Amino acid sequence: MKTLLLLAFLGASAINTVSGSGDCLTTSTRCVTDDGRDCRWIKQLRGYEKCGLESITISSQWCNFTGKDRTIYEDQGPALKITGPAATSLNNGPLTYSADGLGRVLRNGECDEEQWEATINTCKPFFNYEVNIFASKTESKQQCRGYNYARQMKSICAVDSNIGCMVLDGKNGGEGTPCKEVQRCLITEDDIVNGVSRQCTCPECIQDVRYDFEYTNLTRDQNLKLDPWSSAKIRWQKVQNNKDYFSTEFPFQRRQRFSVTESNVDVCNLIPAASLSLVGYVIDRNTNKLNEDFRYCNTYNVFQRVNFPPSHPNCLDPQPRRSARVARDGSDED
Repeated sequence: MKTLLLLAFLGASAINTVSGSGDCLTTSTRCVTDDGRDCRWIKQLRGYEKCGLESITISSQWCNFTGKDRTIYEDQGPALKITGPAATSLNNGPLTYSADGLGRVLRNGECDEEQWEATINTCKPFFNYEVNIFASKTESKQQCRGYNYARQMKSICAVDSNIGCMVLDGKNGGEGTPCKEVQRCLITEDDIVNGVSRQCTCPECIQDVRYDFEYTNLTRDQNLKLDPWSSAKIRWQKVQNNKDYFSTEFPFQRRQRFSVTESNVDVCNLIPAASLSLVGYVIDRNTNKLNEDFRYCNTYNVFQRVNFPPSHPNCLDPQPRRSARVARDGSDED
């Protein structure tokens, strides 16, 4: 038995710790490789990249902070179960483990801890760990538990995304002004006479704003099929003709770009947020079907809303008109 403080367990390293409370036990679990890397960042490898076996260590701690003693049950199933193709491909099924300390009474304020070693296959895309510790809930022997679940590894499937934003105010040689460089009405040094503000310098507040969406297939030598749930949004609403921008398969290193313009935006008030969410599935070049080993990948990118402080009292902003969304163009390029 180990009576360790939960805080010490959580703070022992920068490794990600998955926490949960279940019905009554407070649980925390983490996974590391032999060289100390977080298991979330184990990368799936291809054969020519020398994929193979890698050793991992999963540590879990369960604590009783319920105000009364609890009996930790035995024979309620495995304390740890490892699933997913990176694990099951080596075992023809899930890997399961028991734990020391089962069957004993865990006093209020005490913690128990267990550590398990396992081997995973980096030729496969991911694995999951699931920790289940059952305890007595009442004297009538009802059960409660502590529970953790997390997916580990980075799949070979990879996509990237970016969102640009431009206020189409005709400046910078007609290119416009990047959204994050727009300034609201200001009192400038030239506008002050004998310490008193004479006037203010304001932009033309009602402008069109163009959002440039871009995503790239980074999955080496593989085509991707895009999930229909992929979306581009402005003001958290899908853009017009959204599905048309995500309906094609695209090869490795191909960039897909399209632009959407929001009309009549009061840029002296705020510039709306935009987001790009993408899910891709690897297409096997030999069978032209989904490749089960490479599964899927996703990316999510947000252009945060630009807010401006109130204008100087001597500055009067034009009143905005109602905005409208207009899709401008779409293109793809290598």
